[in-house]
Amino acid sequence: GCYQEGAKHGRQFFKLLKSVTNEKPVIVMKGGFTEAAERAIKSHTASLATEKNIWESMLRQAKAIGVSSIPHMVDTALALNFLPPGKKNRIGVVGWGGGASVQASDDLEKYGLHLPPLTPDIVKKLQPFSNAGSIIGNPLDTPLIFYNLEAVKEVIRVFASWAEIDLV
Repeated sequence: GCYQEGAKHGRQFFKLLKSVTNEKPVIVMKGGFTEAAERAIKSHTASLATEKNIWESMLRQAKAIGVSSIPHMVDTALALNFLPPGKKNRIGVVGWGGGASVQASDDLEKYGLHLPPLTPDIVKKLQPFSNAGSIIGNPLDTPLIFYNLEAVKEVIRVFASWAEIDLV
């Protein structure tokens, strides 16, 4: 993982990043997207800040993992450390509130992961965990499980047992 404020030699940085990501994952946190941050960067590194969309495009092309905070970097490093490597990208999202699930879906798909739609048999298995505020799908939004750890475990078991999901 690394923290970058900019890259004085952008093309060289990109080539280096791309060569390293061929061997192992690289997590990059970029600071300096605001005007105030850019002034601070210039004062102590003499680097130029980079537009966010250019930076994100460079990370995608280099197959690096971009993060926006230290906690996000730590969580990503932990996931890479403890989750088995794999080529599959099918994700099941279990939540109990619309906003978090929507954001998770956006973030996952932005990085090339896929949330497959649930099959009718999986929907049927999840029906007991739904109520008026629930959306039985992927992502799953069901406030009914929020205060019931056993229900959370069972919903995760249903997702994990489905052959079309690689990670919940």
